[in-house]
Amino acid sequence: MSDTDEEPGDFSTLLRRSQRGKAPRRGTKAFPSKEQQEEALETSRDALFELIGETKRVHPKSTSQGVLNRETGETTIVKSKGAHLHAMGHTVKGQTVLFPEEAAWLLNMHNLIVTDPEGMSCHFEDYCTLMFTSADGWINFEKYQTYAYLRRLGYFVLRHRPPAPVSRPHTHPSLLVTWCSWLWGILNRMVRSIFRYFVGFRSLVHHGVFNTNEDVYKRLRIIDAQPWESKETVESAAEFHWDVYRPHPKWKKKDPGTPDFCVAVTSPREALPTLADYQALFQSTWQHAGARHLSRYRRRGEQAPAFLMAVVGDAEGVSFLKITGDGAADLTH
Repeated sequence: MSDTDEEPGDFSTLLRRSQRGKAPRRGTKAFPSKEQQEEALETSRDALFELIGETKRVHPKSTSQGVLNRETGETTIVKSKGAHLHAMGHTVKGQTVLFPEEAAWLLNMHNLIVTDPEGMSCHFEDYCTLMFTSADGWINFEKYQTYAYLRRLGYFVLRHRPPAPVSRPHTHPSLLVTWCSWLWGILNRMVRSIFRYFVGFRSLVHHGVFNTNEDVYKRLRIIDAQPWESKETVESAAEFHWDVYRPHPKWKKKDPGTPDFCVAVTSPREALPTLADYQALFQSTWQHAGARHLSRYRRRGEQAPAFLMAVVGDAEGVSFLKITGDGAADLTH
């Protein structure tokens, strides 16, 4: 590591309009006095705090307006501006409605002005209260952190939509199969009738095993019913939370198509997913027949599903884990 790597940047240069958008430059190569170094460091530190506290200017041409419903946490757009709503919101009775995370993102980016039905201004803190208390029963801190992180990277992010089940065409049995089934049913009933006639009504007192019916009743015992334990696996509660799309000019939120990535959100405090959880998530990815995260593996001659797991910590931020399956079929069914 060189000495220039340890030298702090001069953030005071960022206050100059000509230097906006450029990285802070390093200090001079000369060796000024200690007082000059302390003064330059203090100036750079003040400039850094000023830049952090700078309020972004609101541009009316790109700022939409909405009304917050505190009961549902949704925001109804009353005036649409800019191109931000191209990849956000859903339509309800002809009006664009934003989920809490979408409205909070736009509000934090100063692209949305929100009021309540009484006309009082709503701030980003109001949405944090709604989201982090799960006002709508779904969004929480970890999910919003993942959403905001992906949005900052430029991706289009929507709440996960399970793929619609593929309807199988109804096939009618052939005439030969129908006739064979009818004939087999008649033969089966005849055999059972003959068996019940010769065996079903035979007395239990025979061959000297029991002399009387009383001896038979003495051998009877009442057996307590045992609780039936299902050997089937418990249904997994694992699910995807976000569908992520790479930005594309022809992308439409009404028909987003197959997501590029499916993201499941968790936190370090939660238990590790079980094998049943992984199996459920992999089965869900297989339902996206044209998913790009599957086609990459098919080009290599493999059939392996993959998804992303976002681990959100209180101080660590958002970390993504790519989980790839082995492509083996489920042998339990």
